[in-house]
Amino acid sequence: MLNIFTAINEPDIDVIFNFCIMGKIPFILVEGMDDIPKYHSILSRSSNYSDVIYIEAVENITNYSLGCDEVIRCIDDLYNNHPQQHDKIDTFIISIIDKDIRNIKNTIPAHKTHIILKEYSIESIYVSKESVEIILNLLIKGPSNLISEAIINDMFDEVIDNLIDELYYSSLDALNFSLNSIHKKIRYKYEYGFIENNITDFSNQLSTDNQYKISLDNLAINYGFDKDLASLTLFVKGKWLYRSFIKNIVENSKELQTKCGSQLIHTCSYCKLGKYDQCLYKTILTQGSDHIDNHLFKILPENSSFTGFDYIVEDFDSRMNIINALS
Repeated sequence: MLNIFTAINEPDIDVIFNFCIMGKIPFILVEGMDDIPKYHSILSRSSNYSDVIYIEAVENITNYSLGCDEVIRCIDDLYNNHPQQHDKIDTFIISIIDKDIRNIKNTIPAHKTHIILKEYSIESIYVSKESVEIILNLLIKGPSNLISEAIINDMFDEVIDNLIDELYYSSLDALNFSLNSIHKKIRYKYEYGFIENNITDFSNQLSTDNQYKISLDNLAINYGFDKDLASLTLFVKGKWLYRSFIKNIVENSKELQTKCGSQLIHTCSYCKLGKYDQCLYKTILTQGSDHIDNHLFKILPENSSFTGFDYIVEDFDSRMNIINALS
């Protein structure tokens, strides 16, 4: 069967909607190009997912551009254009969007098409203990059985501590600006590189302004945020959280060779013989972060014991059950 974009002449949302009704197939709309392979891998966990189901970025729909707001605008327009067919829109159109801080600002869109993430963004979900194991297997020279549960747990705890140190107060600063137009330095619109380059300066400013730090603590209390990963996934920009997570794993992995030689972890066969330069914990990855991203985005959804994506798949399945009942 042809997919939607092969079958139609123009990627117009109204044309797509009518095609979905006739073909009794859903159309999945996402925020950007990078989301397409992520959600393909995630939804592949479902027996209801097939090549007939098409995922497309909103920027490829006529008259729309990149991002969450554009997905929301596109869906709003679709509902406005088809006032007598809202039930069919609910059935055949699925839009998956990041939550960002919409719940805090009371701007959660109401339409039923939306699968709204529980976390700040999709990247937030990949910050997990299971991801540490996947990335270490990619980074080190030796076989996977060298990476013990103890190594994974210790590294995960250390990495999360580093994330809290770097991103907890800086992200509260960004949140404070979004809500109250008051901040020291950080705003959500910045890329992670800005955080890396300015975190020391921000920390120094915060250390000399106890009243502002107290105001950020009160902001966290007001929304129930703690200094833990569960809270970080709710208000730290997902791309910041993910980038810092990957950076810290890569840096920490470089210490495994020294720990092996010092017998602080399970010693590999080469270090037992004093061949420390040939340590099996030695990092070998020469590719950049894109290689890690592509690998992780593909492999983590294949881990059936990882539950972070379950609610997305369950929501998708509930919608597909309605469509399947029409066939």
